[in-house]
Amino acid sequence: MYITTLTSPFLLRQYIVADTALKALVGDNFFPINADVGTKGNFVTITAVDYSKEDTKIANVNEERTVEVEVCSKEYNDVIKMLDALRKVVIRMTNAGHDVNIDNAREYKYSFVEGGATWNAELVTIKLRNIGVEVQID
Repeated sequence: MYITTLTSPFLLRQYIVADTALKALVGDNFFPINADVGTKGNFVTITAVDYSKEDTKIANVNEERTVEVEVCSKEYNDVIKMLDALRKVVIRMTNAGHDVNIDNAREYKYSFVEGGATWNAELVTIKLRNIGVEVQID
């Protein structure tokens, strides 16, 4: 399968799910858009939120995809560990030749009425540009 910038959230997700530090913190709790109802423990959501392209000379195209990755935990220290792991994922992708960078990171808290649990969360905005790569899908 060939991944382009339009489908690059799939590539980012592959890198995130393969990260051993994140896996140790969240297990299999990686979700597109929203965590499943009843999710227990730490989790990560990966959501594509924007896409743009700019036509340039001689049919070249500059594409950009914006993906929001949310890391959530009841334990603030786990959020910090997940952020560090996410930063290392972006560095690994860059070292592999992909044009990827963290654009923004916003910290916030929210509470669930059900059970009264307070969750710490960080929403990280990642930009992926001009991605074009062959990937193996299991």
